[in-house]
Amino acid sequence: MAGYTNPPPANLTSQKTQSKSDHELKDVIMNGRPGTSMISFKDAIAEEQFNDLLTYLRSLKP
Repeated sequence: MAGYTNPPPANLTSQKTQSKSDHELKDVIMNGRPGTSMISFKDAIAEEQFNDLLTYLRSLKP
């Protein structure tokens, strides 16, 4: 599926993504990215769920 999106989704293990602050990641996840296939999840993810998601994202290694 990712091969069909333009621009392609972020590589969650990349240095560029992993170097983002928790606040920057939360902004992208909760508000989406205009002009991309990244939609807003602010109505779908509770604060506790976001913290779990952030912990998972930080555990990913290249």
